[in-house]
Order: sequence, then structure tokens, then C-alpha cells
Amino acid sequence: MEEVADRRGLARRRPDDRVEGSLFADFEHARRLCDGSTLPVMRVAALVCALLVCLSASASTSSPATRRPIVMSPLPARLLARCRSAYVLRPACPRLIPKVRRLVVSGPTRARAAGFTSFDLEHGAPHARRTSLNRPPRVLHLTLVAGTHPGNLFGGMSYPGSKATGKLRNGQSTRKRQKPLRYGTRRWGGHRGSLFLAPSYPNGGQIGGHLTFWWRKGRHGYVVSLHAWEPLTECSRVLRKIVASTS
Repeated sequence: MEEVADRRGLARRRPDDRVEGSLFADFEHARRLCDGSTLPVMRVAALVCALLVCLSASASTSSPATRRPIVMSPLPARLLARCRSAYVLRPACPRLIPKVRRLVVSGPTRARAAGFTSFDLEHGAPHARRTSLNRPPRVLHLTLVAGTHPGNLFGGMSYPGSKATGKLRNGQSTRKRQKPLRYGTRRWGGHRGSLFLAPSYPNGGQIGGHLTFWWRKGRHGYVVSLHAWEPLTECSRVLRKIVASTS
């Protein structure tokens, strides 16, 4: 109802009823300048384009879904028990995940010959390029892997190690990648491991497009992998909370 009222208010406003400091006022001013031919057409066009960009940015930043913080909730007891039913996976089973409406659960899936066991929690369908749409509660894809060769789930990748090939920055998840972007070593929740942004799908296999934390203990490796979204720094903070809840 408020939106309808606002639109009607704009419709009744006369061209001379300029409201100082508003986007409407700037647009009306640009239109009248154009009608009076007091500015070159190209300058007016540039001004109008700038106003449209401002309107778009304002709409995106004011969206409740963008402003609302991601809520973490306990993994339901039955799902935690299901994850822990595979002994090798127990150190990677989180007690906290982002809150979503419902979950599709897969696993534990044991691939003994390949040297890993996996467990998946999913909600919604991720977007490959507009990764800001992958933000919970709209989308969630969490993959847990454990075993002697967990990298066999995603193309036979070996442990990334401590070497960094880049610094984690917003915008990186929107770009297509053939190789992982490695961020070096982190200590999260008592685990010292490697953080990386997996190659885009299909090169990254089941964790294509995921922000991933991988640590080792003894002869086993453990992977907690979250489908990435923008801002990537926020995704990293959420992944850290998930990893910390495995301790």
C-alpha cells in the first residue's frame, strides 16, 4: 500500500514542485534542462544514466534480504546424528549452519575405493554468475568430505597447502575459474587448514564454485565446503562459524 501511495503522490506532483535533495528532483531538473535545450544532449544523457545507476544501487542496498544478517541455527539433531553415523566424517560434522526453510540431504555416501565419504545439505538452486543470489536463506549448499583422499570427490585435487595465490576479496566468486584460488592457511575452530575458492563448475566437480576449508589430522583430510556468494567476505565469515562448530 505504501508503494502505491508513493507512486500516486509522484503522479500528482507538478513539474515545478521540486523536492530539494531527492532523486526525483534531480531527474525533473535534468528533464527541464533537456526540454529547454540548455545543456548538450550528451551531457543530459550522461546525467540521466548516472541517476539510473543511483536508483539501482539504492534499491539493492535497501533490500531487506541484503540488509538482514544471515541467521545461524543448530543442525537438527537427526541430521547431526546422520552425519556422524559415518565415523570418518564425525570431525567435520557441524552443529551450526545458516538457517534455511528446508533441506535436501544426501549421504553419508561412502566411496571406499576412492578414499572418501561425503555428506551434502542443499536448499535452492545456485546461480553461476549472479552469485549474490546464492546468499542464504535463498540458497545453501554445504558439502562435507572426509577420508584419506577427500580430493578425489572433486577431480583428484591434492591438499592445497599453505601457499596463497591471491587475497580473498569481494567479487571473486563472480568470475569463471579453471583453477582454485588459494588463500593460504587459516586457523578456524582449532583446525589449522587451507582456505580456497574452488574452480567454477564443472571443473570444480561437486564443490564447483564453493569456498572451501580443508584441514588434515593424521592420515585423514577433512573438507567443509560452502557454495560461495557475494559479498565473499561475508561468505568467509559464515564458513568460519560452520567450521568452528565442528570442534
